[in-house]
Amino acid sequence: MSYQEDRLTEIADAIRVKDGTTAPIKATDFAARILALPSGGGVEIDEYYYRVVQLTLITADRLQYLDEAWESRHQITVDANGNVTGVTGTLNDIVIPKEALRIPNTGYTSSPFYPHRDSVKSLTLPNGLRHIGNYAFQNCSSLTGSLIIPNSVTRIGTYAFYHCSGFTGDLIIPNSITSIGERAFQGCSGFTGSLTIPNSITSISNAVFYGCSGFTGDLTIPNSITSIDNSVFRECSNLIRVVFEGQAPTLNSFTFYGCTAVLEYDFTNCTTVPTLSNENAFRNINANCIMKVPAALEAAWKAATNWVTYADYIVGV
Repeated sequence: MSYQEDRLTEIADAIRVKDGTTAPIKATDFAARILALPSGGGVEIDEYYYRVVQLTLITADRLQYLDEAWESRHQITVDANGNVTGVTGTLNDIVIPKEALRIPNTGYTSSPFYPHRDSVKSLTLPNGLRHIGNYAFQNCSSLTGSLIIPNSVTRIGTYAFYHCSGFTGDLIIPNSITSIGERAFQGCSGFTGSLTIPNSITSISNAVFYGCSGFTGDLTIPNSITSIDNSVFRECSNLIRVVFEGQAPTLNSFTFYGCTAVLEYDFTNCTTVPTLSNENAFRNINANCIMKVPAALEAAWKAATNWVTYADYIVGV
């Protein structure tokens, strides 16, 4: 909303209804009520006061507080245990309240944000949030801008951001996160920057980044990763280079299927030939791609089960 809009008539009408009068009222007569509000905490804000503040010059901290109070207290509810429990009204922007600790697990269409999936434009997650539950924002494809995940979050649930295709820029997963559920970011095709995976994660579940076709540049798989499930990076079609920091884990079906722009897979930090459970893991590989492996392992790598399919791409260095 703009805080400079000329809405005197609308505001005056709202004031008259609230105060039970038909007498002419100037919105500015109520400026003192707004200016007396504290910078944060414990004040009940309703639409009447919120409209008045639009025409009132107040300090930035009070303005921010009023904005957050309106967004969170009147539209998103949080219980005494810090669980987001519901949404009232129509959401245009999702501002998760500061007191929220968890967005609980839900079913496919039972997230409180699911009914607003076509109207919401932005998402703000507070520092202090710990858990983003299953299906939390799935199919909220109208969300735009950057997705900023606070470093207080430890878990991202299954399908949490499934097909949130409007997010752009980089995706930085903070070091606080230890678990990402399957298909959490599947179909987030709007990301246009890099993908950063922290070394706090030890496994990547099924299809987590499937269809994130906008990621570009290098992807580093940290040496903390001991398991990569099926289709994890499937159709990440604009990645250029994939580097394994340590020993590569078992690579399963369709892991890098359709990563057609990758020109180099760097396995040079491996001490043994990793298991390739299915030859389709690199299907549709770029014709000019090379797979760098330690020179001492080149022959064994080219002869290994399923790797033999890619023998012409394997180069010892």
